[in-house]
Amino acid sequence: MKPMGACAGEEARFLRCAPHRTLGALALIIVLMVLALGAAFPALAVADQPDTSYDAAVLDGSSVADANRTQLVLVVRFQGDATGDGSTGLNAPPAFAPDATAPANTQWSQVMARLNDARAATYRAPSLYQYVDTVSDGQCRLRTVSPQSDRATGRITYLTLPKARDAYVNTGVLLDDALTAFNAAYPQFDARTLDGDGNGVADNILVVPEVGADSPTTGSPLWPHEADYGGNLTVGQGAKAVKVGTYTLVDSGRLANGTVGTVIHETLHAFGAKDLYRLDSSLESQRDVAVGVWDIMAQHGGSKLMRPLAISRQDCGWTTIEEVAGGTVTLYAPGSGKRQAVKFKAPYSTTEYFVAEFRRANTDIGNLSALDTYQDGSPSTIGGSGLVIYRVNPSQKQTGITSGNKGDKDYVYVFRKGETGAPRGDGVGDLRHAQLTAPGYKLPSANSLSPTATPATRSKAGSTNPDDGLEEGALTYADGTNSGVVVTVTAQTEESITFTIAQPDADKLGLWRDALDAPGASPLPTQGFEATKLEAGADGAVYQLCERRNAGGAQVFRYDGTAWKSLGSVGEGYRQFSAQWFDGALYLCGVQYGASPRVALWRWSGSRWETTATLSAAANKPVLGEVAGSLYLFADGAGAEAGLYRLSGNVLQKVTVLNDGYLAGAVIADVGGEPALLVSNFDRQETTLYRLKAGTWSKQRLHSGAPQILDRTATKNGPVFLTLQQDGGQDSTLRLVTFSNGVPTVISLPDTLPSSFDASLVVEGSKVYVALATQASQQVRVYRSTLDNLGSWDAVGSTVISPSMGVDLEAFQGALLCASVASAEDPVSLRRFGTLDPSAPSVTPVPPSSSGSGSSATGTTKPGTGGSGSSGTSDSTAKPGASASGSSGTPSATKPGSSSSAKPSSTSSSSKPTASKKPKRPATPQWRSFKRAKRAVTVRWKKVKKASGYQVKYSTSKKFTKKATKVKRVARGSATSVKLKSLKSKRTYYVKIRAYQKVGKTYVYSKWTKVKKVRVK
Repeated sequence: MKPMGACAGEEARFLRCAPHRTLGALALIIVLMVLALGAAFPALAVADQPDTSYDAAVLDGSSVADANRTQLVLVVRFQGDATGDGSTGLNAPPAFAPDATAPANTQWSQVMARLNDARAATYRAPSLYQYVDTVSDGQCRLRTVSPQSDRATGRITYLTLPKARDAYVNTGVLLDDALTAFNAAYPQFDARTLDGDGNGVADNILVVPEVGADSPTTGSPLWPHEADYGGNLTVGQGAKAVKVGTYTLVDSGRLANGTVGTVIHETLHAFGAKDLYRLDSSLESQRDVAVGVWDIMAQHGGSKLMRPLAISRQDCGWTTIEEVAGGTVTLYAPGSGKRQAVKFKAPYSTTEYFVAEFRRANTDIGNLSALDTYQDGSPSTIGGSGLVIYRVNPSQKQTGITSGNKGDKDYVYVFRKGETGAPRGDGVGDLRHAQLTAPGYKLPSANSLSPTATPATRSKAGSTNPDDGLEEGALTYADGTNSGVVVTVTAQTEESITFTIAQPDADKLGLWRDALDAPGASPLPTQGFEATKLEAGADGAVYQLCERRNAGGAQVFRYDGTAWKSLGSVGEGYRQFSAQWFDGALYLCGVQYGASPRVALWRWSGSRWETTATLSAAANKPVLGEVAGSLYLFADGAGAEAGLYRLSGNVLQKVTVLNDGYLAGAVIADVGGEPALLVSNFDRQETTLYRLKAGTWSKQRLHSGAPQILDRTATKNGPVFLTLQQDGGQDSTLRLVTFSNGVPTVISLPDTLPSSFDASLVVEGSKVYVALATQASQQVRVYRSTLDNLGSWDAVGSTVISPSMGVDLEAFQGALLCASVASAEDPVSLRRFGTLDPSAPSVTPVPPSSSGSGSSATGTTKPGTGGSGSSGTSDSTAKPGASASGSSGTPSATKPGSSSSAKPSSTSSSSKPTASKKPKRPATPQWRSFKRAKRAVTVRWKKVKKASGYQVKYSTSKKFTKKATKVKRVARGSATSVKLKSLKSKRTYYVKIRAYQKVGKTYVYSKWTKVKKVRVK
């Protein structure tokens, strides 16, 4: 585990050459003089001065008289190590000469004072006990006990482990050996005293390995961290034993160096707090910093300790953040016993939310015991008192080794002025002064050494313009979408702050909102599912299938517009589900892969799932369809013989077979009362329509190329098919197939619709709706046209969701519903646009707003808000972005069941509308050079005339595959270089550049440069 933020750097900066100090008046004057110099010259700022007066009570924890939680500290050394014998190691004399009253003082007694001292003192940082007691508002009073300590001498008796240091590659094994050694050395220890909450488990075990001068490095088993013990040993013996749950590990060097920040950080982990630093964060350059000085779980600076945010305290169980809808709110200073933070949501999401929290700065820089110190010029202190606004994304809280902010998304993100990049943000800007303050408010001074300060802050955060993102000061979601919320501070004192929360008009902004029940909740799963589909029933409800990633099977939910109901799980071990409403019930089918593949059909009886039929048949994906009052199932054969089946009672009867090459992606439709199949034929690289008449298949080639996505919807004139064909690069082709008197017509849709990797179709009357998961940004957008004018398309509202790896669209009660999921680590979503009306016969969505949320097929309107955007031809009309998750390459166009790419042929159509003229593209940038550095590359190009900025796409994949690709946005037209950081050493990267020009709300892109490759040092 990486210690918070600036541990190593800040300790080195603040703990150099700390002078000896007595408690006399002369010494106090000297300290104040040094502090004054520190204020004038931050590089000379003084660290926490260790308290050298010897208090034996800190050694056994009796100094903490009101403790309600207890941790055991185990000090260990490795086989063959004699450190600790005599006056060595933690038994060495203190770094500062002891007072006359403390002749037996040792470094260990000083360490225990930093853990247990309950005495108030302004000349040193708070002890672990004092810090936890303060930030928990007295709810957690933690003492540390050490049976290894000698109360009379202040010495520690080391436990010697049976292996050498290098033999411990797993700290669980180290803890096993430490527990064994402790239980043998202290058989009478009553470990029940460690169980403060009565759950039979020790509150925490702190392991302190002796490392001497060889400080552990990042990734070492001895690097400071917190973990759950996975072994079977207990601490204590017999009836006096308790189980071991969490443990923390902090090496002897960090404990003895005079600061307590690292052990506080790890201890808060034990109570539930998450890491709030990004793995690639750089406090020196202030890049990739999401939270920084506003939470000790992100950063600490020697003696300058800050509070945890309210979300961290909530994760520890010490507070509950109250939710408010909006309006005027007053918060109070920490320690007041009153409300310090509130959370609020916007209509766009029910999972992510925002928190407003009042932080009061300590301006007395001579008081080292105070938290949240403000010191001008010190990067390790907060920038003043005020209201901090941050986003919480609960889906990132528990994600294994990437929990908190260590994954590709942030659990907590603090909004600040000067941020760049989207949707995640580059983690730059004025984070120290992220707080909002009332107009004219001045920070008072409690110490003459620190002058009255007026930090450069602001009174308002947020934007109502749906096109604005982080760079424009919007309060955005993790996908870069503007929430539309605006927070304004109106009044402020030292003790309180008052502000307003203005919620957006969701309909005016064209927001897609989560489909909720009457109480405002949704039961859709938050992780573990990789695909989702919708099916409208004739019972006034829509059904959502959620397919599990690992074990297979589906979980199904019913939504009637006001209430959700779970229909439970079905088909464990099966995958690739399809659904069809038939004869008053919902039917599902799926395939079980393996040496003996099977296809199964299930029916929801109203109270449980019933297995209707099973087949010994192979399929990439079996599909269902109703034709002339019968239910049909098609199994494509996965490269072998395909079969069409009809349900008769509880039996699937084989109607006929189809042997015509490798078929996949089929959809079934009713054409003139006979079954019809639209299928991708990968062997012949074409899209084929098969129609069954009198038991015989007829075949019609509709167009070249084998689409990866096919969808269909029924109309009174026959089915309408949608095909999406990827070209293996950044482009894709969308086509509709319509019927008139049974004759199909293929229509290629304008290339100004975004290049996409998934699509879904709904036709209501003459209106056509297409949901697209876009290539460049993985955003989901919905577009609308009419069957008689398919050359013109408008966006329906704003971005539905981002990122997404799959989408399904359905018309329901006069509104549109869109289902999506990004990955198995993300929530499944269902979002709606329009007002649900059970009496509505068809969809009547609100037209796009004039503020820019809409988009036309001509490419002259911006089709998206936030994120990387998407383009009609992957080169025009997209908003540039810069995030790992929102800047993917193109998903491979592959033959199902095969790893080889399926390269489509040229497109053809019988009717191709003519789109309006596009804006003129900027010139393509010209390459200059690369400059290589350690894990970094500087990319240089020639300036493009009239460019507003540039996108640099880089990947370890020659094909720019999604997982291996990132995009860096450079938001200055005058820029001619950018440094790509945190690259993989000794790897070859492929790089290309394009320019963009912003005209009003339109982003017009140049073509990409030729791909260059560079090997990283």
